[in-house]
Amino acid sequence: NYNINTLNLLTQKNVPNDADIIIDVAPQSAFLPEEMVELERYFNNGGKGAFFIDPSTKGSQQAANLKTMISKWGVELNDDIVIEADPNYYNQDRTLIVPKTQNHEITNPLESSGLSILTGVSRSLTIAKVNGYTAQSLMKSSANSWGKKNIEKTLEKEAGDLAGPLDLAVVINKKIEGTKNTEMKVFVSGSSLLVNDYVLQNAGNQELLLNIIGWLKGANEEITIRPKQTLTSFLNMTSNERMAVKILVMLIIPATILGTGVIVWARRRHL
Repeated sequence: NYNINTLNLLTQKNVPNDADIIIDVAPQSAFLPEEMVELERYFNNGGKGAFFIDPSTKGSQQAANLKTMISKWGVELNDDIVIEADPNYYNQDRTLIVPKTQNHEITNPLESSGLSILTGVSRSLTIAKVNGYTAQSLMKSSANSWGKKNIEKTLEKEAGDLAGPLDLAVVINKKIEGTKNTEMKVFVSGSSLLVNDYVLQNAGNQELLLNIIGWLKGANEEITIRPKQTLTSFLNMTSNERMAVKILVMLIIPATILGTGVIVWARRRHL
């Protein structure tokens, strides 16, 4: 029940008055100065937005001016890729992270329902104090992770890499002075994979996206767990969970069956 439209600030010149939320996923080129002026005006007047900004490739500046704008709000977008070494926090690949959610009305329903989130190839975020703005972490990597500055040689931790735990997504609030109920709200993620078509098949990611939109709109009653749909779903497990299942299926269950058979045979043999 959402109306989704594209927005070209070069031709439209300003954000429409009826726009509830601006969503920017994986920007491929830098915004022009004229566009940035309009974006800042929109958010300074209580705008709502969600940014999913992938790590910059070598020499790429597709998010340079977005980084500058978001840093004014108290969140730095680091030029790194988060590598997760704790098997409980990644799925198959050390860059495909199952983050630890933090206490917030967006993530609490997922935590209470046992739904996990999948993200990956993510840059880390650093929260700083800026007057008037409140930034809060939504998702973190484990303490056994690091923000890799240069992935060309190795993924292992080197001098200069950021030490975990690292923020992977944050929310930003600011009460607009001179108004009664107007508030700027922004969600920032270090990866667009959080809302990738394939990853959105994971129920946790679906609910996260809907909860983000509900929170931005101020529709708290919409931040809830929706009825399950009769669609194909996938079970996402961490490396430790997959190993436990393998041991259970390949060793424990067969050994139990074999042991039971031996015991029954031995008892009947002496009847």
